[in-house]
Amino acid sequence: MAYRVKVLPLADLDLEEIDWYLTENYPGKAKRFFKDFKEQRARIKKYPSMFQIYEDFPPYRAALVLDYIAFYVVNAETNTVEIHRVLWGGMDLPNQLKEE
Repeated sequence: MAYRVKVLPLADLDLEEIDWYLTENYPGKAKRFFKDFKEQRARIKKYPSMFQIYEDFPPYRAALVLDYIAFYVVNAETNTVEIHRVLWGGMDLPNQLKEE
């Protein structure tokens, strides 16, 4: 059974910032990022436990999208996946996730 995937407001904001940054600095990469994000989202929808739990910040799971990581939580009771953040992999991720 496929899960419903919700992109939470903070993750939406992350995606807007990624789009702006990549479009301004690496236009070809922006298109590729969103193609890859869409593919990862489809995988998460079908196989929500496919990606490992992020050791530094459980219960988040971490799906790689180019140089970025989509952090999400699976709720098996409601068959829902919530994408909480999409962050550049070079950031201080634990601190970024704490700020949520």
